[in-house]
Amino acid sequence: MRRKRPYQSEESKQRTVSILPPEGVPLRFVIAPVSSRFSALAFDLLLITISMYLMVFVLIAIFVAGGLFKSGGGYALSFWLIGIFLIRQCYFFFFEMIWQGSTPGKKLLGLRVIARDGRPLGLQGLIARNLMRDIEVFIPLGLFSQAFQMGNESAWLSWMAMGWCLIALTFPFFHPQSMRIGDIVGGTFVIVIPKAELEVDKARQTTLARKVQISFTPEQLAVYGEYELETLAQLLRKVDEDKADADDLRIIARTIADKIRYEGHEPLSTPLVFLQIFYAAQRKALEQKLIWGQRKANKHQRS
Repeated sequence: MRRKRPYQSEESKQRTVSILPPEGVPLRFVIAPVSSRFSALAFDLLLITISMYLMVFVLIAIFVAGGLFKSGGGYALSFWLIGIFLIRQCYFFFFEMIWQGSTPGKKLLGLRVIARDGRPLGLQGLIARNLMRDIEVFIPLGLFSQAFQMGNESAWLSWMAMGWCLIALTFPFFHPQSMRIGDIVGGTFVIVIPKAELEVDKARQTTLARKVQISFTPEQLAVYGEYELETLAQLLRKVDEDKADADDLRIIARTIADKIRYEGHEPLSTPLVFLQIFYAAQRKALEQKLIWGQRKANKHQRS
């Protein structure tokens, strides 16, 4: 009799990665599925292709309007080739710089590039991962096109180019963290932008904490940084181990409330609930800032 496999939710099937920034606050992200990455790349390539055709029409209009089409046809071709090169090279780098690791395709699919060490994306990493895209795909495809036009004399070059493309395109399927070669060279991950609360926070909150309605403004959550968050996490771990004193919880809750100018009664009446909810909200706020390349190491650093 065949045994049924235990049911796996879609969430349990997702690959995750844990990043430990220098301040020691571990953050967990969902690795972007390879299918989503290919869909994002296809959308970006579509936009690049549209941009190239628009550039052709603009150049033709300029040369026709100036009466330079016959005499300057060679210049038009040169401008077009240079434009193709610039669009292809600058598209990914430009958008990932101004959108903190996202291109239009990645934004559409809810994906983002982050650094593996938890720091904001650096110029060096972005240049490396985007130059590798040429080596992985565009240059081999160009060689294949030229070899195809040359005929049987260069069949070996066609096979080498296509073989390399096949290896590069299938590499993320076999990598445990779905990384392509450019991610390895650039020191990056492609992750799914988180939308829900962290599971760690949900597990830590008590039943009473989930029932109490406490909210914090962005200004209140911007007061403390990663160092203070980790200190609060250590305190909550002591609570889980029954090693925390009730008076200490009340003092710390009151101190935090005074610092962030929280005027509710919860820090005195239910200090543990207040600290649990504040921890969950603070952690989520800091993680969202880190996703967009903004870090706050401690309370002394300005946001």
